[in-house]
This record gives sequence, structure tokens and C-alpha cells, in this order.
Amino acid sequence: MGLAPLLVDTYCTYKKGTGNFVQWLAETARATGTVNNVFKDGHHEAVQPTGGRLKGAARKEAKKAGLTQNATATCQIPAKSFLTLATAIAGDTHASVPRSVFTTLRAVIQGRKDCAVWYAMTSDREDIAAKANNASHSHFIKLLEDVFEILKAKQPRAEHQSPKTTKLDPVPSTNMYSLLQDEALSEIGEMPEVIESHVRPTKEKVTYKLETSDADVSFAIFCFFKDATHLRLAVRRTWREFAKGDIGLQAAALTMNAALTMIEKLSNEFEEANPRFKDAETQWMHLEITKFVHDSYSKDGEGTTFIDAGDENHDAFAYKEGKQMLRSDTVMCTHTTDLLLSIFFARKSQEECRLTNDEKRFLKCVSQLPCAGSGVIVLESCMVQKAASTMLIKQQLNSWIIFCLQIFWDMQRELGSRLHVGKALFDKTGQQLIKCYQNYLDTQGLEDIGITHKIFRDDIIKRKDYIQTLINDAGLQQTFTRNEQRTGQVFGNIRDFSLLKCDPALCGLFLAGIRHEYHRTAIDMASNQGIILVAAHLYNAVKQTGCLPRDLQWADMDWLIEQQGSDWMFVGKKPEGGVDFGKHVNLAMGLSAHKFTKDYNSRKPGKEVETKVGGARRFKYHARYSELGFNREPRRKKQTGGSKAQNDVLIMVESLVNDYQDPAYDNRKGLSSLEKLRVFKLAIEKDEPALAFDVMELFLRCLQVLQDIQKHAVVVAPHDYSELRFIRGIPMNAVVCEMLYDLSGKEKRVHQSIFPVAAAILRKKIEKEGDAVLQKAQVWQDETRIELVDDKNEDEPSFENPDEDTMAVEWRNKFGCIVFQDANGDCRMPYGPPV
Repeated sequence: MGLAPLLVDTYCTYKKGTGNFVQWLAETARATGTVNNVFKDGHHEAVQPTGGRLKGAARKEAKKAGLTQNATATCQIPAKSFLTLATAIAGDTHASVPRSVFTTLRAVIQGRKDCAVWYAMTSDREDIAAKANNASHSHFIKLLEDVFEILKAKQPRAEHQSPKTTKLDPVPSTNMYSLLQDEALSEIGEMPEVIESHVRPTKEKVTYKLETSDADVSFAIFCFFKDATHLRLAVRRTWREFAKGDIGLQAAALTMNAALTMIEKLSNEFEEANPRFKDAETQWMHLEITKFVHDSYSKDGEGTTFIDAGDENHDAFAYKEGKQMLRSDTVMCTHTTDLLLSIFFARKSQEECRLTNDEKRFLKCVSQLPCAGSGVIVLESCMVQKAASTMLIKQQLNSWIIFCLQIFWDMQRELGSRLHVGKALFDKTGQQLIKCYQNYLDTQGLEDIGITHKIFRDDIIKRKDYIQTLINDAGLQQTFTRNEQRTGQVFGNIRDFSLLKCDPALCGLFLAGIRHEYHRTAIDMASNQGIILVAAHLYNAVKQTGCLPRDLQWADMDWLIEQQGSDWMFVGKKPEGGVDFGKHVNLAMGLSAHKFTKDYNSRKPGKEVETKVGGARRFKYHARYSELGFNREPRRKKQTGGSKAQNDVLIMVESLVNDYQDPAYDNRKGLSSLEKLRVFKLAIEKDEPALAFDVMELFLRCLQVLQDIQKHAVVVAPHDYSELRFIRGIPMNAVVCEMLYDLSGKEKRVHQSIFPVAAAILRKKIEKEGDAVLQKAQVWQDETRIELVDDKNEDEPSFENPDEDTMAVEWRNKFGCIVFQDANGDCRMPYGPPV
């Protein structure tokens, strides 16, 4: 599957909205016939009529412009002509202004105002370039507001609303879907995909576009930082949910990794659209962007018509969302960038920079993260690791790298002294999976059930050993340290340092890997020889024949049947009696069931042998994440390994979002990156029960039931179930199939039917352990969540960087002991000796 456009980010949204408005404005005004002079300047590329054949000079012009007979010409519309075009529309009695025009125009004005406020923050810098940049923003906004006023004459009286006198609050989202009803989106609101136009088509196809200006670069930067900060705060809130016990470690880690992948895509798209930052010789894109922003600051922003972005003390903030107000240095990750440059590029020492313990821990993790995927450790698509590796090895500072490392540090600061809980949860889950694998290895007689189990046994031993390696923190940390020394980018020694104990996100990704591996192994094993499938048909037959009390349910098997689908398990409706029991189990096992048809006549009575036509039905992976991460090929086709979703996080996000979003939602409008991240997180959480359900354990219980029935059959009915055919391995399935045939009344047996005894064996197992797997699954789910803090009803604290981050590294040695006071009045002394 190809990657659909994933991110409907802020810049693309407003660019499209502006383009739609310009297209409508130019088409509608041109149709009045009063502004033709606007379209006759040098900005109009060769226009080709759609009907008829071009002749003479027109054909030469079209050929020179590279136009085909039905090509669309492009006309650049200067912003200064907007008032002329709007006046022409307002003065034409036949022209109308659709409601979508006003909706789009309001949103575009609001977006541009937000951008202008961002650049109008007070600063010590004041130069000609900054003044020109702010003036450009101000002029364009004033122009759009004037156009709104002119077109307002065409708006129904009840809808008249002036952008000058009315604050343009964000338009609330109207397409919220069920998965997101608990959270209000912070996005600016929606613009129509298109603006309906009532203008008759002209003889020529023309695309009207706004002339480009330097202000677009400023607007693109503003939108990029806004989207990246939205995602950054969403990740930090996710780790707060983890600390409160509202979300598991795996879901938190996968959500963070998906958000970082989205930011990388946004960053790369920005670079492609703005090569002035990409082509810097140093490849330090983030520094070039932040320099551009700082050079654009001006004091002239005070007293303008822009909306107020400050607090009660009129302090300017670069980002406001709800109660979160972040200053520009926090938004642009200034301190983190400064720290990384000083240590890994300028090669300054810890002592020289007077680093805090928090900074040391962060930098040590960055130094060791590139080593976390080497040697015997397998880690796929870890964005923080990718960012650290790209920075240290390729010496690049793209914006996505800075944001990845900043968000990693945000996570550490959010969890604080509770960072080690991630490693504790990972160890607990690892021990559980080792025990599950060992239960399989300890099961007697598996070597007699075909070569498949010999292959599985070797793989299971390797997977168990791999988990053991991961949870051996001392040995693993030694590997990371050795690999770090080989890279030449050693930060320095920190006593008793452990990467996994400082990185719950990395623990969460390792946890996700081993859980999904176990889930796939168990499902594949259960599918391979049809043991659970046969047990399900036996269970159904025992229920249908009244051999089980009505109130006695095999809860574990019922859950699995529900997940797989009853029609899939039973090849249609569940058989209710007679010949259907034998026929349906045969079909499910991939065997021919023709001899159980109503008009069957054997050509060789007593000698017919069932013909194998295929393998047992393969089970679906219950966890959707696992299903998307692996190509499930038909039995006869060679497995191809990992899928595109496994290798590309964005494809996984796109697929899960398509699965879980409300069907009533209009896919054509698209979702923002923040909306998609929220759906993705909820989809990952919904996978938790499926991953916690131990199919391997159910498989072993079914195996024991079938083995007990097999042993009984060959002892009490040796002529019907001879040892030669039914004593070893997979023939245990055949015993049940033959037994179910007896219920049709067509088979003549030497001995009495063994079905009543088989029903008793199954009933005993259900009464003793019928819901054991589900109960264990609930315990597993509970153990993956730990409530670390009890502040569910408290207001969210500020995510603003701490005060000590405002002091640049190179200034610290110039000052003596510095003491900072936090919000609680406690003193922090990060630099210098204690007082």
C-alpha cells in the first residue's frame, strides 16, 4: 500500500485555503467583465482556450510555454489587486458570495494574525529587515480585512461580522469523531476543501495563484514550529497519563515514536520547500531557522492591531494553547541546541560548562543511544536513536533532530525520579514472556507432533534468550558503554548510569517488540496444526448436543472465536447437529468433505480416503498493530517477511487511523498531525487486551484435551481408532474429526461412540480452567500500568523550561553561585558549590 498524505499541517491548510480564496476571487471578479486590465499584466502566463484548435501566434505561444491543447494556464495575482477584484464583485448585481468564502477568509486572517503576533514579540533587536518583515505581515492582514469588509455587502444581514471589531476566535471543530470526544482539539478550525463557485466556465482554463513573497517564509516557519510544539506537548501529556496510570508503557512509547516521525516529515517537507535553509554548508538547518526568526523580531509589534499574546504582565509568549504559555526559547529548543553544540560540536567538558545533573543524564543518554541498536540488540524505527545517530555521526542539526532530542528530554523531566519505572515494567513483562516460552518448552510430547514443533522449539529458545539478554541490565549496559567508546563521541562517566533506567521510551519500544513477537509466535503456532480449531469445533458440538450445562461457558475459547469471527472458524454458521459437525470441521482443516454430502455414493466402498485440499485455516493476529506489521501470505506462498507498515511508522499510523476513525467522518478533509496522533494512541491502547491474551496458553490447554481424548480412543476403541493411525502426533485432530462423524449417524463403528467421554473430558477442563487465560490477561494489563502520582484533579503544570535553562552555557563560568526559586518557593542551586 502506498503512503497517503499523512499530515494536514497548519501551513498546508492555510496555503490551500488562501489558494481557494484567490481562485474564487479572480474567477468571480473576471466574470463581471470590469477588471480585465488586472489580468493583462506580465504575470499571466500563456492562456490556452479549451475549445477549438489554436492557430498562428497563439499556437506558437502555447508551444513555447509547454502547454498542451487542454493544459491549464497559471495567472499570478498580486495582492495589491485584491481590493479592485473585491470591489468589482461587490458592485455586480449578479455576483454572489458563498458562505464558504467568509469561513475561509476568517480562518486565513486568524492564522496570519497568529503568525504576526509570533514575530511581533518584544526583543532587543531592531533592524531594517525585522521592520520590513513585520510590516509585510501587517499589510497583508490589513488587506484581507479590507477585502472582508468589501465583500460583507454580499453576505446575508444576519451573518455580517467585521474582523476589525470582533475577535476571530478559533472555529470549533465540527467533525470530531467518537474516539476523540473527550479531548478538545487545539487546531484553528476547519476551512472548506473548496469554495463553491457559481461562475460559468470561461473559454480558457486558468489557475489563479497569489504572488509569492518573503512573508511566506516567515509564515511557513511559524506554522512549522506551531505544529511541532502541538506534537511536543501531546507527547509530554502522554507521559503524564503514564505517570497517572491512565496509559501503559508500550502505548506511551509508540505514541512518542509516532509523533517524532511526524515531526521528521514536517521538517523534511519544510526543508524541501525552503532550500535557503536546507542548502547551508554546515547542514545546521535548525540554527539557520532560529537565526531567521531572531532577526525578524522587532519592538514595533507593540501597539499594533494584532491580538494580545501576552499574560497579565504583558510578557510576550511564542505559543499559547489553553493554560500553556511558552516563550520563544522554549518553543525553538534554544537551550537544548546550545547544550548539544557545546558538548558534541565544540567539545567542551562537563566541568567547563558547569552542567547540572539533569543535563549530564540527558547528554549521556544522547551519547549512548546510537549504540542501543548494535550487537545482539534489535531495535527498529526508534526516532530518538535515529536523531542521536544522525547528529553525532553525520554532524547534522536538522530541526527534526533537535525536536526529537528535546522531546526525549521533556519525557525525562516529566517523570523525574520515576524514570526507572519504565525499566521495572519492562523487566516484569520480560520475565512473564520468558515463563510463557518456558511453559511451551516444558510441555511433554511436542517432539512427536510433527517437524513444525522442532522448528518452533529452536526459534522459541532464541527468543527467550533474547529477552533474557535485554533484561540483564548490567550486561547490556556494558555493551552500550563499549560501543560508545568505539564511536569517539564519549560524553563522560556517570556513576551507576543505565541507559534503560533513564529511558522509559526505549524500554517501551523493546517491550512492544517482544510482546508482538510473542503474539505472532503464538498465533502462528495455533494456526499451523489446527489444534485450537479442532477444539473449537468439539466445544461447539458438545454445547449443541446438550452435554454442557447452559450456564457453563468456555470463556477463553469464546473470546478467541469472537476475535477471529464465527463464520471464519466454522466455515459459515456454527453447525447445529448431524452431518454438519463432521463436514464443517473437515472444511476448516482444509480437507475434502464430499463424502458427507446428502447424495454421496462411494466408488470404492470402505476404501475411500479423505483428500487434502489445503491447510488448516490461519488465525488472524488479534492485535491490529501486529497484523499490519507482518505480511500474511497464503499457506502455499512463501512468506515475504516484514510489511511496509512495519518498516514505515507513518504507514502504520495511516493504516490504524483509517481503521479506527469514525466511519461518518469525511476522509476527504483529512486530519491534522495532532488529530492523527490521538487516534493512533487510542488504537494502540485498544490493542492491549489482544496482546495480553495468551494464545499460547490456550493452545497448550487444547492440546492437552485432544491428547487425553486420543489416549482414551486408542485404548477403549482400538478397532475404530487403531494405534497405527491414531497414536502419534497430529492424528489427535483426526480422532476428533472421526468422532464428530459419528454424530451424523452415517458411520458404522465397531465400538460404542467415544463422544460422551470426550465431552466429559472437555467439561472438566472448562470447569477447572475455562477462563484462566482471560483472568491472566487482565492481571497483565493491570501490571503494565503503575500509578506514580495522584494529581488527576489538579491543573496541568506549565511545560515552560525551567529558569536555569535561560542561562547560556558559555556564561556560567562568569558568575558565582546561582540560586533559582521554583514555583513552590524551594531553592534550586544547579550551578556552583552549595551555599
